[in-house]
Amino acid sequence: MRVTFLEKLHPLSELTDPREYAQVFYDILQIHQWLYECAGILHRDLSSGNIMYRRIDGKVYGVLNDFDLSSRVGDMNNSPTSKQRTGTRPFMSLDLLDPDWAGGHLYRHDLESLFYIILCLACRYEAPGVPAPEPRPYSQWFSGSDEEICNNKYKFLTSPFGLINGLPIQSYFAGFQRWLRKIYDQLRGGYIRRPSCAKKLSTSNEESEESGDEDLEFSQSDNDLNFDWNTLNRHVSYARMRSVMSSFKGKSLETRWAGKTEF
Repeated sequence: MRVTFLEKLHPLSELTDPREYAQVFYDILQIHQWLYECAGILHRDLSSGNIMYRRIDGKVYGVLNDFDLSSRVGDMNNSPTSKQRTGTRPFMSLDLLDPDWAGGHLYRHDLESLFYIILCLACRYEAPGVPAPEPRPYSQWFSGSDEEICNNKYKFLTSPFGLINGLPIQSYFAGFQRWLRKIYDQLRGGYIRRPSCAKKLSTSNEESEESGDEDLEFSQSDNDLNFDWNTLNRHVSYARMRSVMSSFKGKSLETRWAGKTEF
């Protein structure tokens, strides 16, 4: 006879405090980084259903679940399954939805997925487990073809008018405004400076200032040959995400692991 003991984990919808949501999301970022840098594992399927939490002595701890589509980083170029585009479509990165993308699954794609998870929670729910009234924001990401979702996300991330009215964050999740705007600016800053976008979009310093990204300075265009695709030229990295997510509403969250990356 074999007996299996399973730990009880809780879904995000059971949280009742925005700060606890923030701690769980920050934990997921740290877990993802540890898996990538120390264990050599890339999850490749971040979604709201794969993020859970446990509560110990009154504190919440984020849990990253479901590694069915994960890959070893060292095998990414050799395993056929590692080259497949994976993810849950509403939360998939723009690149992985683009049929012309041939750069494989990068760790920043999972960080982009984490952004979409937080964004959809904050904008599509009035409170935990309570959907916002129809029409709910970003519903087009949950239906349609990969190409249609890709086009919608491309406009969202690159249009100079994309956030003219701000993000439609529900009042319960208003504390995530800073997180979401900062991470949006990081993603936008990287995507509009990709060599493939150079002829379509301006990369002036003035536009960078208008977008709210004050952390980096840029020349008129990034050098195509030296462009770092792994981090969209250092716009999207663990360190930059940590700089945003390590605090919530002006108060520090718990850092479980400091990480190894330099930028």
